[in-house]
Amino acid sequence: MNTSHGKRVARWVSATMLIFASLHRLIWDKQPEKPTILVEGVNNTGESLKLVWTYVTEASESIDRVTFQRRRDDADPAEDIASSVNGGAFNVFSKFISNYSASVPATLILRNPVTNDDEFIYSIVVSPSRNDRPVPSLIDKVQLIVFVPPRITTEPQRESKVSVGENLTLTCSASGDPLPEVTWNKEGQVLRLFNVTGPVLHLVKVTREDFGSYKCTAKNKVGEASRPALVNIACE
Repeated sequence: MNTSHGKRVARWVSATMLIFASLHRLIWDKQPEKPTILVEGVNNTGESLKLVWTYVTEASESIDRVTFQRRRDDADPAEDIASSVNGGAFNVFSKFISNYSASVPATLILRNPVTNDDEFIYSIVVSPSRNDRPVPSLIDKVQLIVFVPPRITTEPQRESKVSVGENLTLTCSASGDPLPEVTWNKEGQVLRLFNVTGPVLHLVKVTREDFGSYKCTAKNKVGEASRPALVNIACE
């Protein structure tokens, strides 16, 4: 490569960098935590959730539109939740008016107590212009994840009386997000591992060794719940 060609390439690279720098003067000053994780009963206690963005512009820039969107995953089309035009108040679209509100400059508010039904990827699109000419939009997104500790939904019978040789079924169902696993143990000894779709303990042809205290425990990554069950010999 000769010297003059090298200088031309260098000037071209410098000019290109200046152009891109001039197109991206709008920058983020604050963004939500990524991902935003809520745990029911811990940092999710029934209040609304605010997803807050702030941005910095130059004097020559004006913000034409700010739009909030949501989608289940990146493969889904985005749904517009609310938009603000020329710095005015946000207009929340009718489909979402009971669930969301928004405030300027760029805060999306999940109005109702947040549940795992609100798990979406939330996006913001800030569309600026400079000297009345549009420039590339500034886009950001955050995934909302809502965890729910286990709850026992079907409790085992507190006390069961059976005769030797009979069969006994104890059921302990649980809900949660992620779905909890259920374990049964008898006086500290693990008996069997169940998933949430089949948390049933079968005692077949009960012997005297089967009598005693049982406990079912539902556990996921954010908590656990348990219930006792006592199995006694029936009086003849």
